Amino acid sequence: MTVRSPDVGGPDPDLIDPGSGIKPYRKRFRRIAGMGAGILATACLLGLLLLGILQSDGVSTWLVTRLATRFNPYPGTQLTVDRVSGSWIR
Repeated sequence: MTVRSPDVGGPDPDLIDPGSGIKPYRKRFRRIAGMGAGILATACLLGLLLLGILQSDGVSTWLVTRLATRFNPYPGTQLTVDRVSGSWIR
């Protein structure tokens, strides 16, 4: 059995994972950072997918018709939308 003196140089053996040599708090940080990057990438991909779906004329027309019916600024009137076209990006 070997006992290390606290004044001997080198890293504290309690703070190092024997398999990797990386401190546990760094492993946790990397894991949390990786999860955060994954969540951000997923949100970006979902946003791009939604934007791509809105580019189609049928979906855009359907959405605007629903919104015009729901949020009609002129009480007692009926708004109709024949067709919506164009780009949501530019």
